[in-house]
Amino acid sequence: MPRAKPDQIPRPLFYGVCGLVLLTLTAVSAARIAGMEPVGQPPALSGADTRVAMTLAPLAGGGTEVLDPETGELRVSLATGKDGFVRGIMRALGHRRGLEGVPKDAPVELLAFPNGHLTLLDPATGWRAELRSFGSDNLATFANLMSDMTDRREDAL
Repeated sequence: MPRAKPDQIPRPLFYGVCGLVLLTLTAVSAARIAGMEPVGQPPALSGADTRVAMTLAPLAGGGTEVLDPETGELRVSLATGKDGFVRGIMRALGHRRGLEGVPKDAPVELLAFPNGHLTLLDPATGWRAELRSFGSDNLATFANLMSDMTDRREDAL
């Protein structure tokens, strides 16, 4: 068997890679022709069952206050050392807002979808976080926050 030159790819490897690319293209084309939708896409924002507007305000000691954006009324207070994921999301949101020149205290929306997905949306910048991608514990944090916000909204009515 002749040895390949150092600057050449061995033929079996080349044919194997070409076959894998062709197989992938065929599978994707067949799925799209059959009408299958991509499963990795986030849900359309118009399909949300529940939308809750809120303002997230950091406290000096590390806690977080969740305020009603219309009245400024305190809705939920998250203790220092608990729910650190909310603080992490606030930092990411603050960074994005800083880049786009949006006030850091502008309201955000928490959206719940029929399939259980939760999305945090910043209407001012278009930034969104699909919260299920951060794990079940962090998703539960925002699910509890939404529950608290909707319960208090119903109590106020």
